[in-house]
Amino acid sequence: MKRLGDNTRVQKYLKFRNKKYDSDNIKGCTLFLLILSTFLLLYYSDEKILISSLFFPFFIIKLYQIIPKEKGEIQIQLNQFFLGLLTLMFILCFSYWGYKDGISAKNNKGQYIEFKEQGILYNTNSDSLNFVGETNGYLFLYNNKNRETLIFSKSGISNLKIKDTSPTEEEKKVQEMKAQRKINDFFEKLKKK
Repeated sequence: MKRLGDNTRVQKYLKFRNKKYDSDNIKGCTLFLLILSTFLLLYYSDEKILISSLFFPFFIIKLYQIIPKEKGEIQIQLNQFFLGLLTLMFILCFSYWGYKDGISAKNNKGQYIEFKEQGILYNTNSDSLNFVGETNGYLFLYNNKNRETLIFSKSGISNLKIKDTSPTEEEKKVQEMKAQRKINDFFEKLKKK
């Protein structure tokens, strides 16, 4: 520093270079952590496509951050390429997530619903009907046996009963204890290896 003098311009430049060096290191480190955490999640998770669909958009963003920026026509083409690739990735990911959400809604046994329509009793207590959702005017059930969605107008429904089947506090504690036991058993198995 003494050799360069106490010139304020030189001091500002050195501070700028140090900040840029730290920023580049952080970007590289976050890319490494993204890749590492993704591989760990892929190894331990059953939802490999879901994890991959979360990884790729972030990977594209991180890759774009690391590539040095240049001025001119090449940078414009590079920006357009990454923007198009990121847009395509988001469209594919959101499509997959919507598909998974629809499949889980068909198999959801979250709420017990019972009602009568035109004298016929419908309920989600059986294995064949699942509650999918509702709007202001309609109720949607999915019939697993026939693989069809039933749509009922709320104005034609009588004796509607909705029961919350979410776990109580005691049931949550039991579930937490079971989960904790499984985690402890998992780490005990790792220790034995």
